Amino acid sequence: MPSTQIQQTGPVAGTLCQMIATVLTVIALLAVTPASAAQAGAQVLAARYGDTAHYAITRKGKRIGTHTLDFARTNDLLEVNVTSKIRVTVLKIPVFSFDYRATEKWQGDELISVIATTTENSTTTRVQLQSTADRSVVTLPDGRTTTVPRVRHASNHWYAGVINATTLFNTINGKTSRITVAPVADEYLTIGPETVKTNRYRYSGNINADIWFDTNGRWIKLAFKGEDGSNIEYRLLANS
Repeated sequence: MPSTQIQQTGPVAGTLCQMIATVLTVIALLAVTPASAAQAGAQVLAARYGDTAHYAITRKGKRIGTHTLDFARTNDLLEVNVTSKIRVTVLKIPVFSFDYRATEKWQGDELISVIATTTENSTTTRVQLQSTADRSVVTLPDGRTTTVPRVRHASNHWYAGVINATTLFNTINGKTSRITVAPVADEYLTIGPETVKTNRYRYSGNINADIWFDTNGRWIKLAFKGEDGSNIEYRLLANS
């Protein structure tokens, strides 16, 4: 089969080669999706958030709380601290409060532990995950422990690798949630002055929610139904 070769001599040929290289670079950048970005692993994806990311939490379109991710790195150890605070009032009377703190620890690109504490209307529960090579020990809210096949993802949403997951450590109830994650559509979302291209995915199974990641694998938005059927959203704030 004949082949065409470009001789890299002379100004015209040199310019043509540069143009081809530029086009190939642009194509490669456009080809980055959460599916491919997730292959980069937790350490690389975490670096794309910087040190901190902030999210607004809304219910029925009204802001009710904040959600924050803090990233700390020491050599190949990554620590992700997650905090949420929600307050719901009716006629200025508090009717619901929710405080959440979790710490994930990653060794390289492997999740090795999670500790999560939730206080809902003054009732506090704590769950924990501790993993070894092929097993995870889970501590439930009542203090009981159970050993399960290794769980590699937690329900803190920031890690785009979750789109390949079939199980999640539920950081609220301590259970191993079985899920299916399917692509829905490409969508553009407005974050402050920016319009961001995202890929929307849908959790089904033990967790039902929609999640949006940008083309770098950063978590942009989460949407689900509250226990009362209201629409709850987490959305990345500008400058995060």
